[in-house]
Amino acid sequence: MKRVLFALVLSTFFILVQPVQASEDIPHYTVIINQVRGRECCDIGSLEAFENQQIALQERALPATFSIRYDVLRDPAFVAAIKRYPDFEYAALLEITPSLAAAAEVAYRGTDANWFEAQHVFLVGYSEGERMALIDAYMAEFKEVFGSYPKTTNAWMIDPISLRAHFKTS
Repeated sequence: MKRVLFALVLSTFFILVQPVQASEDIPHYTVIINQVRGRECCDIGSLEAFENQQIALQERALPATFSIRYDVLRDPAFVAAIKRYPDFEYAALLEITPSLAAAAEVAYRGTDANWFEAQHVFLVGYSEGERMALIDAYMAEFKEVFGSYPKTTNAWMIDPISLRAHFKTS
């Protein structure tokens, strides 16, 4: 009897189920975000790869956002490549490098062997005061290069204190 009842309920379910389809009224977006790392330590980036990405996206008329690490902002060749393509969005990539730490007057804790560990490369590895100094130094350099603060900021990891500080800065 239980099997018959189960079969009846199950068959009723399949009879009454109506397919659901996505609405055509919902706009669709694709966001292309490329992280750009400079030639300083810590997962060294390539100027040639950056320029090739810019060219490929420009040729295809695709909008994109390039998230820029601090060492890119300090590299004249990278900055020149940015200036050649002003129509892309350039955003902040908050990864801690030795030059960012030096600009913020914060001791950089990473080494060549462990730079990628969260306590070295992300804001969460630094005290609240150090985080504020790192964000302020990054944003000052970004504003120096672009004339304004970034509209977009990204990081692999960000904490509420740093996020709140970013909104006060930008």
